[in-house]
Amino acid sequence: MIERLHGMVVASTDRTIVIMAGGIGFGLQVADTASFRQDAAVTVYTYVHWNQEKGQSLFGFADEISRQLFCLLISCQKIGPALALALLRQREPGVIVQDIMSGNVAGLSSCQGIGAKKAELIIYELKDKLSGLSSLPALAGGAALQLKNMQEALLSLSYSPQEATKAVSYVA
Repeated sequence: MIERLHGMVVASTDRTIVIMAGGIGFGLQVADTASFRQDAAVTVYTYVHWNQEKGQSLFGFADEISRQLFCLLISCQKIGPALALALLRQREPGVIVQDIMSGNVAGLSSCQGIGAKKAELIIYELKDKLSGLSSLPALAGGAALQLKNMQEALLSLSYSPQEATKAVSYVA
């Protein structure tokens, strides 16, 4: 499995980026292309998904926490990679964790593609699994907003998205 790629972002659309790593252009589906600046060296945390009908898909994440949460989300019944990525696109990982840990069905179902039944299913299947991960609960509550603000401040000070993400991950 490909755990991460380090290379240069050479192209991006609204939901995909292309990373040149080792002379190979890897196309990755991402939640937020703004996390990856074009023509900048980045490290992308990845997940390879195999679908019998569509074949192989490669998903990319700016940090390990998002990748872990994505993997947990797709482990739920009736939640595929497209829906998990859409959820990460619409809500911050810390907010998703907080919604799951607190049983906030309304919060999760406010996302497009997630109804009340799917939100209940996600909460039921992941509530116990999230408590076992040390890095995810640390993002719950107001800490998620503070970390997001910290990352935005670092980006405004001309830090690269990867440097800002590493700093925020270290603090978390």
